[in-house]
Amino acid sequence: MKKLTLKHKYKPRHTKHKVKQNAKHNKNHKTKKIVSARMKINYNYNYDNPNMKNYEPIFTIIENPDKTKHKLEFNLMRNFLKRDYHLTECNQYECMKRKVMFVWFNYEASGLTGLKRRYYNTQIYLINSITNIDSVASKEKLHLNMKEHFPEIYKKHMAQSFLLSNDWKLPAKSVFIARPINLLQEHKKAGELGSGYSGKDIVYISDEDTLKQAKELLKKYDNMLISDYITNPLLFKKCKFHIRTYLLASVINNEYNTYMVEFGRIYTAKLPYITGDWNNHEIHDTHVKSTPVDWFFPSDFTSQNMGTPISKTVIKDIFDQIRNIFIGVSDLLSRTVGLYDNIKNGFDIFGVDLMIRDDFTVVLIECNDKGGYTPKSESTRIMIEKLLFNWINDVIFRPAFQNKKPIDHKPLFTKRLVVNYLVF
Repeated sequence: MKKLTLKHKYKPRHTKHKVKQNAKHNKNHKTKKIVSARMKINYNYNYDNPNMKNYEPIFTIIENPDKTKHKLEFNLMRNFLKRDYHLTECNQYECMKRKVMFVWFNYEASGLTGLKRRYYNTQIYLINSITNIDSVASKEKLHLNMKEHFPEIYKKHMAQSFLLSNDWKLPAKSVFIARPINLLQEHKKAGELGSGYSGKDIVYISDEDTLKQAKELLKKYDNMLISDYITNPLLFKKCKFHIRTYLLASVINNEYNTYMVEFGRIYTAKLPYITGDWNNHEIHDTHVKSTPVDWFFPSDFTSQNMGTPISKTVIKDIFDQIRNIFIGVSDLLSRTVGLYDNIKNGFDIFGVDLMIRDDFTVVLIECNDKGGYTPKSESTRIMIEKLLFNWINDVIFRPAFQNKKPIDHKPLFTKRLVVNYLVF
């Protein structure tokens, strides 16, 4: 796949944060700090990239204090940072007072919102976070914007969708899926996500009773996204399934790139698929919890498991469709993506959910702003860590820390950005 470039320049939005000290105070403050041991370490460090000279060779990986909630271990990432880029690990709270080379927020863990806010006043060279991603991470914006900007992709690879209104009537002999959008503030509880997730409050509309149930949820959410329900899904071991794969988006050295991996996880429903019985979520909902063991795409996408002939040509065509979908998603994200004003470079990994119809047409369901790496076994955890952290090392650490091209990964989509950073 060739590198795709847009010719027009783009200036991304930034999330502004207040800087308490004025320019004169900052200058004097910097002069005093130059004699500190910290600055001496910074001065003596042999940087490959001159843009890194304002930062210290330290990093921190922030995880949930409750180790039972850890999805991944970070020993491989630590090895890369220490061995290949000569960074020293720093306590997460000490790092708030310094100019950090790299910060990883474990976005799978809960309760980190306040910690992220405290880091807004910390200068960070690289972080696993970008801003203004709602254009793809929001279900309704993804569907409606793809419909507007990429109608060909939308028509072929997405379920036709619209927002629910109280006067909408259900067409005869049709089935829709209703997914909630943005929990209203008065219904939020401490630590609760602001939208539907993991099948929460999803309604399959097939009759007047289920339509009424969906409309009742308009009192709880901003809206409900109504989509045609896919009634001809390809089946895995006779069950409905979806594929969770990954799209990485980065802004490194003012250049926006996206990448994909030819790998995915297969999540199934608990019970075999039948047409009808729409209110039985164990038939129609596909999640990691309802999947009995770890299955992977394409290694487990076999003729035996699918109940239909699967060839290398079929697998290649599926990946070609995914690339085409991801290029559209990447372009859509490029119109809004930005960096926080205290961040020099950033990236994020989206967990993208895809279904496949029985004619092998790939359907984009959603782009989650969480990767979703929950393993069911130790061997799966190790495999995912190797894939994920080697990928990050190749396409993020190498360009950011050494100013070199990614190894063995061609970008799906590229755009040069004009970025203005606040000067501290």
